[in-house]
Amino acid sequence: MPKVLVVDDEPDMRWFLSGILEAAGLEVVTAEDGAIALERVRQDAPSAILLDLKMPNLGGMETIAEIKAIDPRVPIIILTAYGEISAAVSAMRLGAYDYITKPFQNDDVTLTIRRALEQQGLLAEVEALRDLLATSGSLRELMGP
Repeated sequence: MPKVLVVDDEPDMRWFLSGILEAAGLEVVTAEDGAIALERVRQDAPSAILLDLKMPNLGGMETIAEIKAIDPRVPIIILTAYGEISAAVSAMRLGAYDYITKPFQNDDVTLTIRRALEQQGLLAEVEALRDLLATSGSLRELMGP
């Protein structure tokens, strides 16, 4: 079961998002700030991350960079009540997969997570096939006579 890390400094928002994602059949772990999120990334290896942009201490932008240093492949979806285009562009430049503004539709969150997980799965499959081809020597050997 895919695991999603929800990072938000508001307890009610973490609870709400956890409920939406668990109802969609996903495992959820939470963190209340960027520093704890980094610990969760190291310990829990989430399949995707929902990350609030505005948090005290270690903010969303800084957290994106740190997460990408730990696991460059994990998709990060930014959640923010501040729908600034410049913030969205900055987050995407740092490696965010997508950007959702609060308030949001519940279906938008689950759809975005599902798309991110699907893309991550496809990228892993391509990498595995490349590795297989590299170790087999040639496509002809891999496919047989």
